[in-house]
Amino acid sequence: MTGSKKSRPKLLAIASILTLALSACSSVNGDNKPDPAKSAESNSWQDTEKDQTYQRNQKRPHSLPAAALYAPADKEIYDAGERTAGSWFIVYAVPQADQADALREKLMSASGYVSDGETSTDAHGFVSAHYSKPGFTVLTVTAPDPQNAAGALLSLEIAAAAQE
Repeated sequence: MTGSKKSRPKLLAIASILTLALSACSSVNGDNKPDPAKSAESNSWQDTEKDQTYQRNQKRPHSLPAAALYAPADKEIYDAGERTAGSWFIVYAVPQADQADALREKLMSASGYVSDGETSTDAHGFVSAHYSKPGFTVLTVTAPDPQNAAGALLSLEIAAAAQE
């Protein structure tokens, strides 16, 4: 048994190292709450990004009525789609952030929308405004473009008004 007493400090050191290493990989964070980023059920964000590559649609949704929104020939759609029946989105990218307001006003006035008069800007630089016309409402949101520091994205959330 004398051999086991000599190896005990080595075993304790190895056990301590393994405990520290395993706790770093644990699915529990410092508050003893599950950490979804490390849980067995979730992948790392790198794996998720590889598995779920988003393909942008750069065409106007076919189900979006022409009367709902003016389509400028000189502006390329960055992304577009139908969220649900009667609900669509169109996103335009502009190279300079100051061009987003002019594009929003051009789209809304050419489409016959009237502003509710309120525009709000949040702490992150997102600007939102509401517009309406008989049959449709639009929420516009202008946001900094993550791929172009000088640019902006103009998102239009279009909804058909509920039929009474």
